[in-house]
Amino acid sequence: MAPMTPWDFYTFAYGPVLRMQSDLMVPPITRETKKAYGEWQTLQYSNQLLGDRFGQRYRPYTTHEAKTLVKSMVDEVTITWHSELHHTGQQRFRMNPEAKDAYLPFLATHWIVERHREALLWSWVVARIGGDDDEWGPAQSAQAWKELGGADDTDLIDVRRKTRSTLHEDHVMNVLESTGDTAIGRSRYAFVSRDGYPYASLGRFGWKNWPMFQPSKSTDAPGMYSDPAARCTIRRTECLAASSARIRGASGIFARLAFEVPHCGDCVITALVASSGDLGLSAFLPEPGRAWMSWKDAAEPSTAIAPHLPLVADYRAANFTLGHVFTQSRGETTSVRDWVVELIARYRFTIGLTPSHFAMLRNPNSMKALFARFEEKIHPDDTIQDILMLCLNDDISLQPERADVLLRQWEAQRWPQKADWEL
Repeated sequence: MAPMTPWDFYTFAYGPVLRMQSDLMVPPITRETKKAYGEWQTLQYSNQLLGDRFGQRYRPYTTHEAKTLVKSMVDEVTITWHSELHHTGQQRFRMNPEAKDAYLPFLATHWIVERHREALLWSWVVARIGGDDDEWGPAQSAQAWKELGGADDTDLIDVRRKTRSTLHEDHVMNVLESTGDTAIGRSRYAFVSRDGYPYASLGRFGWKNWPMFQPSKSTDAPGMYSDPAARCTIRRTECLAASSARIRGASGIFARLAFEVPHCGDCVITALVASSGDLGLSAFLPEPGRAWMSWKDAAEPSTAIAPHLPLVADYRAANFTLGHVFTQSRGETTSVRDWVVELIARYRFTIGLTPSHFAMLRNPNSMKALFARFEEKIHPDDTIQDILMLCLNDDISLQPERADVLLRQWEAQRWPQKADWEL
């Protein structure tokens, strides 16, 4: 197996490297969801928790290999679902389909992605367009419609993805050099949060690749228009609730886009990423001169708390108004734009594709065949010798004592000396 670098797990510029399968989707638990067992019951319950917080949708499976967890994100997850995780810790086994077991790595991985999506939409609706007292009237609605590219006399906007240079090799190298992340690994960065939201095209059944922002270089390779989310539509009455008296304030419009009608929020992000140009997320940001006056605070905000939106298990219980959010975590700045930039950067992430192999160990014979492949190619197309990550799943049902000896012998031969971090 080839050596790895920090690039394969984290860079300061692009955040943690998350590994998920875009073509394998986890449903939330609903009345229509078939009862699952083992790992999938835990995944579906965890996705239900995420749905209560961020809106129900299918979410991609987190790859069965080493996962990158960020402590500050794990802290947010444990605050939000404290009782659920406490209950999980009391369960001895996960095979009981009636037990509500939360899966922390799945929650923490999707938490980063969903918090970034939430931050983008909140920045545009509440911090950029909405008023200081959460105003959202005809003027704000007209501004939002115009910024999305809509005309006054139409109810529909046809949105198309535009080319971006975020993952151009030269640009990536310049960014990494500016932050001191100079060691490039063998993981391929398939998507970075600077380009918006990666789940919009996945639906219920997933898709073969993550969103792309450059035309295909060959006829048989995917390009920027090869996935369903490359084109979408925004309906003014549906998404911006122009005729609904039930939706009140900028925070209400935000909740509708972000959680209640999530395809609206997804398409808004696609539109604003395109409006931001070749790089960056400028179309989401408040104007540079917008400031929050400290005299508006009901209480003195803590300067030690990082910018964040409410930590609640259900979005319906949250107060997303500008005044409430700034009272909770304004920090030392009065600039709404600077605060929002910190907020979005806090949840930056990368989706990486890492050469890896998942093997189900069933018996000594299958183990010996697998270990032999690492030493010599069985056929010309075998690439297992070049992987960076290997996951050995314990499914042994025959001769467990012999299997144990074989595994220990292979590990001792492969890694004769313990690493510093091993017990």
